[in-house]
Amino acid sequence: MESVNNNKNQMPLKVLHIVGRLNYGGIETIIRDFAKRLPRDRIMQTICCILPGEGALTEEVRRAGVVVHVIPYNSRRIISFLRNLSAFIRNEGIDVVHSHIFFSTVWIALASKLGGVKGFVSTIHSIYSLSLTKCIEFRILNMIANQFISKNVCISSSVLNNSLKNFGLRKSTFEVIHNGIDTTVFTGDYEFKNIYTEIGVPSDAIIVGTVGSLREIKNQSMLLKSLSQAIQKGMNVCGIIVGEGSLRKKLEDEAKSLNIDDKIFFTGARNDVPEILSGLDIFVLTSIYEGVGNVILEAMSSKLPVIVTNFQAAFELINNNIDGYIVPVNDVNALAQKIEYLYYNSEERESIGRTARKKAVENFDATKMLAGYERLYYEIAGRTQ
Repeated sequence: MESVNNNKNQMPLKVLHIVGRLNYGGIETIIRDFAKRLPRDRIMQTICCILPGEGALTEEVRRAGVVVHVIPYNSRRIISFLRNLSAFIRNEGIDVVHSHIFFSTVWIALASKLGGVKGFVSTIHSIYSLSLTKCIEFRILNMIANQFISKNVCISSSVLNNSLKNFGLRKSTFEVIHNGIDTTVFTGDYEFKNIYTEIGVPSDAIIVGTVGSLREIKNQSMLLKSLSQAIQKGMNVCGIIVGEGSLRKKLEDEAKSLNIDDKIFFTGARNDVPEILSGLDIFVLTSIYEGVGNVILEAMSSKLPVIVTNFQAAFELINNNIDGYIVPVNDVNALAQKIEYLYYNSEERESIGRTARKKAVENFDATKMLAGYERLYYEIAGRTQ
């Protein structure tokens, strides 16, 4: 019997990640880092997408040796989804299921239970602001899901506090594992001139940029208004907005109405964000709220001075005026003043950028995050590392 247990402990732990689809985004890039960097001799990973299609990062993940499946979720065919997912889990001999989709957790957890997994991890990646009715609905669903969850992981203390307040989850099931990024990739040292020539950015301008999906929560309109103030004051600045989303046309129209459309460059989704960050002078994130905002860490690691709005998690990442700047959400004047200050203080831009890089490497490299999850997988599976 002891020999059998030893053999089990020597076999890789089988972990199944559940995601929507592998498009460019914060959660998806975290999954990509899992796929590329967790040791395959200890963790054998599989990814299941539950939305139609696989996404732009799928081939990169497969090149890392991780299998990607699609098992579509349909709220009108829950029984079929439960049957298909639980059968897949059982047939693949999955030890731990790791869900990255909060609003479908109850069904994924139930399918995992039916599939006979040893442990179930749910990572809550964001802060959710819901109506009272929705709050009650998700409290009930999460009370059910909690019967099957081994551990809820929050990516920041802010996410933890929000989850405990809104969803009635048991505190004993929680752990905070901060997101991390690959600081060997986001260095700020890439050649970027060809990319910027392609985009059409003037070489003599101070470049202010942001990265994120174009939707209400990201609040890029605030950046446009602040850049408009800077341009009206005669500063030679331009803005790069990287990302795609439902608000693109609205934001482009707003840039035109502000008479700055010749200074604002919408790039759409890009797979060369490390290179684009290398060419910026200032990075801005104007979100109304974020769970963490991985792109903040990517910008800090790229030696950029960052200006972010004062959502709760920002204070877990940035010491204001030391390794970055925090301004009130929707305070256009405050953001414009910070841009102006950095525009005229190149030494400050470089100094803050160096300090930000040091902090990102020491505190937010993905190595720490991955080690935390690897420990957790083994712990809830009852295995020794």
